[in-house]
Amino acid sequence: MRKVLVLGAGMYYAKSIRKIREGGFHTIALDRDPQAQGSVEADEFYHIDIIDVEKVMRCAIDNGIDGIMPLNEFGMRTHAYIANELGLPGVHLDCVEAVVDKSIMRQCWRNERLNQPDFLVFTTKGDAYCAAETIGFPCIIKPADSGGSGRGVIIADNRSDVDNAYDFAKQYARNGKIIAETFIEGIEVTVEGLCQRGEHKVLSISDKYKPDIKTRVATSLNYPAALSETILNAIKALVTRAVKALGLTDCATHTELIVSPEGVPYLIEIGARGGGGHIFSTIVEAVTGINMPLELAKILTGLQPDWIPRVQRGACYRFFNPPKGTIVGIEGLDEAKNIEGVLDIGVTKKIGDKIGELLNSQERVGFIVTSANDRNGAWELANYIERIVNIKVQP
Repeated sequence: MRKVLVLGAGMYYAKSIRKIREGGFHTIALDRDPQAQGSVEADEFYHIDIIDVEKVMRCAIDNGIDGIMPLNEFGMRTHAYIANELGLPGVHLDCVEAVVDKSIMRQCWRNERLNQPDFLVFTTKGDAYCAAETIGFPCIIKPADSGGSGRGVIIADNRSDVDNAYDFAKQYARNGKIIAETFIEGIEVTVEGLCQRGEHKVLSISDKYKPDIKTRVATSLNYPAALSETILNAIKALVTRAVKALGLTDCATHTELIVSPEGVPYLIEIGARGGGGHIFSTIVEAVTGINMPLELAKILTGLQPDWIPRVQRGACYRFFNPPKGTIVGIEGLDEAKNIEGVLDIGVTKKIGDKIGELLNSQERVGFIVTSANDRNGAWELANYIERIVNIKVQP
């Protein structure tokens, strides 16, 4: 039985760990939280911070692992280092900075003349004004390396916004680098894929609904994307070229793009791991029939994946977005959980918690994951669930 070391065992990773284990792998999960929810799903669990390369390496050697799987940005450097040292499939050590540092990522794509927003990189507030004015308003200000989850991303509409935008992005900039990039109006899409020995397969594509707020946090992802075959093919081709430009060979891919009103796709970023939340563990399989965690485990242990979609169904990943205030009651969750087509639902805050600005994806109040025969069916079911679940808020 092949052993897979899984970097991360939090709430959103528990189902992925279970799917890998049930698929015939021996799972060893690590997390800095000794009570991590996914710990009970693994064959073995160790209380180890996934960014502690030395301790993770010792665990990997002691357990004789056959593969190492990162589930978020924080585990990417550890994954690459250990895969390289032990000769395992994964992201090459000389490529990993390009998938965690968007400034390097963007430069790789610029070198290949791939379609992306114009951008400038800076580190000081003084340079922020110059960069924003050179790019032009409105522009996006964001950290080059924030660990994912949309941390620190904000729109600057004019020069007076730059000061606050810089401060907002700076607090999440792990390496101090910040990017100003052209704001492109259009439809944002996410693309999930798998890559083995440099061959990349697109599995699913969603489009997003984003409220008109400066932080641009999505409140709904909808599958399959409501785009023409021509645009979908252009997206797939661009993503495949982007993956190649970064030197990715054996990994999952989660790509975000913007499709302009003219139907032109622009690269925003790529993660060399599965999509966050329920995307990797639940939604890809609901839409395509492909068990993405299991197939990635095969890739990372040198086996051939089964990555040909079996079905084409609809799904909706909806996030509760109640008004700001204090939660005083939550009703309807138990009823919603028993409705056919609801794959998962939950409120991640509790009574007494305050709801503030939607600054990043971690500030979301809760989620609904629905599945149906087609996109519209999944969308309407999510609408219905939103109506019966009542999150009472005291302003």
